[in-house]
Amino acid sequence: MLDIYIDDVKCIEIDDIKEGYRIDLKNSKEESLMLVLTEDNFVDLYNRIKRRCETRGLIPIHNKGGAE
Repeated sequence: MLDIYIDDVKCIEIDDIKEGYRIDLKNSKEESLMLVLTEDNFVDLYNRIKRRCETRGLIPIHNKGGAE
């Protein structure tokens, strides 16, 4: 487990690389963070963020009925 705190972070870029996906983050103080995720980890991160945004009412919920 790794905890990293950067205030006012923004996603600058997401790139496909040999290892999977690289996510570049930066804040107004020019502090930066680069995450390298496998495809499975990248999809897991996407699903977790999507569920959180739906829960907070930031995006509409789709497929409410579950898998068909």
